[in-house]
Amino acid sequence: MKQIASEIEALLKGIIAKREGALRTGGATSDDLLNVLLESNMEHCRGDGNARAGGITTDDVIGECKLFYFAGVETTSVLLSGRCGGTVLATHPEW
Repeated sequence: MKQIASEIEALLKGIIAKREGALRTGGATSDDLLNVLLESNMEHCRGDGNARAGGITTDDVIGECKLFYFAGVETTSVLLSGRCGGTVLATHPEW
């Protein structure tokens, strides 16, 4: 588990570094949650002139990525389970 966790963290750090580099150079950006989060953080840090004041760290961004991924997986599985249960109950009302 520790090996997988460190591998995921390394992959996410690479993705985040690549996106931050593209944002700094004005490269092509996509309209996904990661880009919105990074753009917002960069604008916030630029706005007050101090990169440490109120900005989020790379570890915070990684935590948000994990949170949205796992919350999405759980929400989807609950939705599908409820839908399948509802379908079974509709086809077998005696249950």
